[in-house]
Amino acid sequence: MTRLSGGEYRGREIRVPHRNVRPTQERVRAAIFNSLAERIPGCRFLDLFAGSGGVGLEAWSRGAATVCWVEADKTVFALLTENVRLICRRNDSSGKAGGVTMPVRSEVCGFMERCAAGPFDVVFLDPPYAGDPLLVRKTLRLAVERSILAPNGVIVVEESASRPPELYTGLTEVRSRNYGDTRVRFLALT
Repeated sequence: MTRLSGGEYRGREIRVPHRNVRPTQERVRAAIFNSLAERIPGCRFLDLFAGSGGVGLEAWSRGAATVCWVEADKTVFALLTENVRLICRRNDSSGKAGGVTMPVRSEVCGFMERCAAGPFDVVFLDPPYAGDPLLVRKTLRLAVERSILAPNGVIVVEESASRPPELYTGLTEVRSRNYGDTRVRFLALT
């Protein structure tokens, strides 16, 4: 289990799978969202390689209007869908208007090639650390070519700090920070 670090649902538990998934650490999630604090309320948020959905759920808790999660693994997707169902309730006693949640079971690049849901204000990607080293580059290329990212949006990449950072033409690194073995980079359109 892990917990949401802020927003309306702060402290709520998120179930995480026990295999093949490395959830974003709570302290890393908190640091990312502290950096994005002014961007999140009312934004359109895309969580790629979503796993249990913790990052997108954090965005929802902090006021994102739309959150789309993309996860390929069938078992992990079932857990993600359950987490979204349990946490993403906006028509409760607080009186907040409902938002839009979209869990999607798909390979990330396939989703991006046919995505009609964008553009998104914030795109978060956290591919498997031991996965294809070109996957980040391909995902960034598709985000630019398919206009997945809104003109003033930001892409947040969580990756292994030991791997050389991948960039793509049309994107500029705004900032980067390491948290132990994890590197978090913020990219914007050039």
